[in-house]
Amino acid sequence: MVYTLRVVLDVENEVFCQIKITEDANLEELHLAIKKAFEIESNEMASFYLSNYLWDQGEEIPLEDFDEIGVSMASTLVGDAFKNDQLIYVYDLMLMFTFLIEKVKEEPKKAKSPKFEIELVYGKMPKEAQEKIMESVEEEDEFSDLEESQDAWSDDYEDLDDLEESYY
Repeated sequence: MVYTLRVVLDVENEVFCQIKITEDANLEELHLAIKKAFEIESNEMASFYLSNYLWDQGEEIPLEDFDEIGVSMASTLVGDAFKNDQLIYVYDLMLMFTFLIEKVKEEPKKAKSPKFEIELVYGKMPKEAQEKIMESVEEEDEFSDLEESQDAWSDDYEDLDDLEESYY
C-alpha cells in the first residue's frame, strides 16, 4: 500500500505538506521526507508518537534506540505506525516543533512506487516553534460560585445598611 499523509505544523499560520509513502518504508524515511518537505537543514533529535483521533500523545518512537526495548524510527514500519491513522511528530526536542500527521488516503502500491514522494508543500517553516503553554486546570469546589455570589450579596446588603443609616 501507498499512504497519502497530510503533515501539518502546529502553528498559527497554515504550514503543511502532503507526502506519499509506502507502508514498507520506515519512520526514519518519513522523518527525512518531512525534513525535506519543510527544508529543515539541521540534524536535531526527533520523535514520533502514536496518536488517536483526539490527538492524544501515546507511545514514543524516537529517532535513536535509547533502551533495551529496541523501538526506533529505523525499526518501525510506516504501515505498523499508522494503524490508528494519526501520528504526532516532534522535531528538535528543545524547540518542540510539533507536527500532526494524518493518513488521508490509501492506494495499492505500483511496481515502481518510490519510498516517498512530496506532493504538496504550503507555507513556510518558521525559525522558531510556537510557544506551548502547559497549564493544569484546578478543580473548583462545586459551591465556589455560590459562595462568591453570597459574598457579593453581603457586600450589597452592607451598602443598603449604610444607605438606610444616612437616610434617617
